[in-house]
Amino acid sequence: MGRELESTKRTIPKKIFVDLDGTLLLSDSVWELVVMAIKITPLELLFSLWGLLWSGRALFKERLTRAVLAAATPENFNVKLLPYNKALIDQLSLLKKEGCSLILATGANQLLAEKIVELDKDFFDGYIASDHNSNRTGQRKLELITANSGGDGFGYIGNSVVDLPIWREAVWRAFVCNSWLTKKMVSSVVFDLVVDVRSSRLKALLKALRPYQWIKNILIFAPAILAHTIFDLSTLIANFWGFVSFSLLASTIYLINDAFDLFSDRAHPKKRFRPFASGSLPVGSILFFLPLFGSAAFLIALSLGGEFLFVLISYLLLNLLYTFRLKQLLVIDLIILATLYILRLSAGAAVSKVELSPWLFLFSLFIFFSLACLKRYSEINQNLLKVDDKLSGRAYKGIDLSILQNLGVVSGMLSVLVVALYINSPTVWKLYLSPNWLWIICPALLGWITALWISSARGEYLEEDPIILSFKHPATYFALITIVFSIIAATSF
Repeated sequence: MGRELESTKRTIPKKIFVDLDGTLLLSDSVWELVVMAIKITPLELLFSLWGLLWSGRALFKERLTRAVLAAATPENFNVKLLPYNKALIDQLSLLKKEGCSLILATGANQLLAEKIVELDKDFFDGYIASDHNSNRTGQRKLELITANSGGDGFGYIGNSVVDLPIWREAVWRAFVCNSWLTKKMVSSVVFDLVVDVRSSRLKALLKALRPYQWIKNILIFAPAILAHTIFDLSTLIANFWGFVSFSLLASTIYLINDAFDLFSDRAHPKKRFRPFASGSLPVGSILFFLPLFGSAAFLIALSLGGEFLFVLISYLLLNLLYTFRLKQLLVIDLIILATLYILRLSAGAAVSKVELSPWLFLFSLFIFFSLACLKRYSEINQNLLKVDDKLSGRAYKGIDLSILQNLGVVSGMLSVLVVALYINSPTVWKLYLSPNWLWIICPALLGWITALWISSARGEYLEEDPIILSFKHPATYFALITIVFSIIAATSF
C-alpha cells in the first residue's frame, strides 16, 4: 500500500496526471489488445503489425485498438474488467477529495483512453493519449502535460524509467512500484507518494503453470501398469519422460488458455484471481514462456518416438481447438474433455510399446465423460445460476444442472459395468493369478463415483475442477487403497 496523503511534504498541485500502463492498470494495455486480437481478429493484427514496420508505433496502436474495440464483445474485451490498481485508485480518490483535477496521461491510443475515462466521468477530468500521428510517451507526453497544465505546477503518477523526464519537471511526484529493478533505477527521484504493488512473479508463474494439474498425467503410466511391464527399467524411464513432456505441454496450454480467457476469467468470482486475469503476471510474458515450455515438451517427445510425438501434437491441436471454439459448444466440450484424458492413455501406450486395450478405452470414455459433466455441474452450482442464466464463456445454463447430473451419474455407472465385463473376460486370466480379487474394484468405484456426485449436489468441496474435488474427498483415498490392494492380491495370490 502507498503512504497516506497526509505524509507528503509538498503542497499537492491542482492538476495531477496519471499514467495508465503499469500504473492505473496492473498490466500493459497494448499486450492486452494484442492477445485479444490474436483471438478475435487475427488478420487485423497482421495489418497492424505491418503498419508498425512502415508507419511506427502510433499508427500500430491506432489500428490495433480500433480493430479490437470494433470486434469485441463483453466476453472477450471489456474495458471495465481490465486489472485496475485498486491501491492507487484508493489514493486517487483521496486526491480527488483534496480538490485535485485528475487527468489520464497515457501512451495508449486515445480510443482506449476515452473508453476508460467514460467509465466514471466524475473521476477523470480529461485525458492525454496517442493518436495515429504521434506516440505520446516520454518527452512528447511531457510537452502535452506542460501545455495542459497552463504553466502551473503539476503532479505526475507513473511507474517506469520512461517517466523520469516528467517526474523531473513535476512539483509533486508519485511512483507505482511494481518491480524492484525499476525502484532501483528511479531511486534518484524523491517521491511524495509510493504505491507498492510488487508481487512474486515466480509465485505467479507457478500458479499459472498449475503443477497440481500434472497429477492427471499419471494416466500415462496406466497402460504399462495394466500390461504388467511397468517394472521394466527402460519402460519406467520412458514413461517418466513421457509424463514430463505431457506436463510441460499441459502447462503451456494453461498459459494459452489463461491469456485468451482473460475477460471471461475476470468476470468469474474465482478465476479473476488467476495471475494473468489479476495482472500479477504480465500478459506479454506469454511470448517468452510459451516457446520455453513448449519447445522443451517437444524436444523430449522427439526422443520418445514418432508415435508418442503424434499423440502429443494431437493433444495440443485438440486443446487449441477446444480453447478457441469447441469449449463453447454444448455437449461437444464434454466429449473433448473426455478425449483429452484418453489421449494421455494413448501416449502411455505409445511410449510403453503396448496396445491400448479396448476395455481401458471404454472405461476411460465413460469415467472421464462423467468427470467432465461433474466439472460443468460444479461450475453452474458454484455460480448459483438461475434457470435462464448462462455460464460465462460456455454454452450451459442453470436449467442444465439436472441433465448434467443425470448424464454424469449414468456415465460413471457405465464405467463400473465395463470394469465388471473386463474382469469376466478371458484376457484377465492371462494376466492375473487370482482374478476374483479384482471384483473388489467394482464396489470401490461405485462408492467413489456416488460420493463425488452426492458431495457436489450438496455443495461440499465446491471446486470447479473434479481433480481437485477428487483429491480432497476421503472416498478417493479409500477407493485407491482398495483398488491397489485388489490388484496386488490378484497378481500375487
